[in-house]
Amino acid sequence: MDKQSVISANNKIFSQITPIIPTIQKVLVLYIILFTISPPLQLDNIYRIMLLGAVAFWFLLNIPHRVKFQRIHALAFIFAALVFVIAAFESQGDWNNLLRPINLYLIVICFLMAYCYKDRWHELSWIVPIVLILLTFFNFKTYSAIIENPDIARLIVRDDPSTYAYYRQGVGGYGLMYSQVCALPMIVAWTFNAFRNGKIKFVIGFIWAISYFVFLFNSGYTIAAVASIAGIIILFFYRRKSPVLAVIITLLFILLMIRLIGYNTAVREWLLNFFDGTKVAKKIEDIYLSITTEETADSIAERISRYQASISAILRYPVIGGLWFRQSGGGHSIILDIFAKYGLFGGYVFIKMAFGFTAELKKYAQTIKDYRIANALFVVALTVFLLDAFPLELAGMYFLVIPICYNDISVRRKKT
Repeated sequence: MDKQSVISANNKIFSQITPIIPTIQKVLVLYIILFTISPPLQLDNIYRIMLLGAVAFWFLLNIPHRVKFQRIHALAFIFAALVFVIAAFESQGDWNNLLRPINLYLIVICFLMAYCYKDRWHELSWIVPIVLILLTFFNFKTYSAIIENPDIARLIVRDDPSTYAYYRQGVGGYGLMYSQVCALPMIVAWTFNAFRNGKIKFVIGFIWAISYFVFLFNSGYTIAAVASIAGIIILFFYRRKSPVLAVIITLLFILLMIRLIGYNTAVREWLLNFFDGTKVAKKIEDIYLSITTEETADSIAERISRYQASISAILRYPVIGGLWFRQSGGGHSIILDIFAKYGLFGGYVFIKMAFGFTAELKKYAQTIKDYRIANALFVVALTVFLLDAFPLELAGMYFLVIPICYNDISVRRKKT
């Protein structure tokens, strides 16, 4: 066979494969998102290897699109490389440690993928119902486990072999909750928007919302509850384009609730009765105890101690970060921890990725409702990122599912 025949045969094969490349990419995106939200997929290394393969294959297939990345995307890639280098530096021969900061790798990966899809989110609209159906299953499965073992939502976040059986059944904990918290305002808006011209999607979203709040109020994750309530308030009642007042309202809301719980017996008793039998009632009692006595609930004391550890590391190594010197943050605030571990560069890149992302949504805002969605997302993200850690489960929902939902809302609006 001559050279021309070989070229012709290769071109024919390529022309046959080309039409299915977008479909392959969509399946890969779905797997990446499912990995970030599915407790069973995070247990065995084989699924992590499959994740790395899916990511590499997706970017390989995306080369023909010739996406022109912006400066922040180059910085994000450099940040991921820096994380890898520090992980290698820390590994001391144990190469399993290279995958330890997989949550940060996923943040960068999903952030870059989101930019690649910025003009073609409609291709992935079918993913949202699948994700919500699976999340509904995991939420109810976790709630059932909590009924049997009230502490399972806390225990399952630890690397304890005794909890592996729960993972395999679809029971999640901290990661499962927070993967949904930061996307809550968007999914709620997506569900309401589907009421007129997407009844099936509305039903899926509505059932998911029930499962989410059942899980939320029985899990005992205080910050998740605060962020969720604040996000819903901003989503439905905030009328300004700027998020500044929204942040102030959220702060005042938190301070007001603390004061009412501490000093208003009627409100405290009403809240205790309303949340009777849930972990929320226990948290209310902890807050009341901390305010009215010199005692501090163990969880609150530990959280304050972790924040102080992060701030101490930042002050000690503000420029290049403390991980080079075996110093890290307290593990309870992603923003503080990033600055503590990776210095000013890492902190800057993370802030630009996390909050520049919600600002990007405003560029496509057409109505005040769009601004309310973006501001609600910003408030929730700020609350969670400042006061809690960033689990790997959150990356797929935050950087991929949120813009898919936003695009869905825009498409439906154009049809009406």
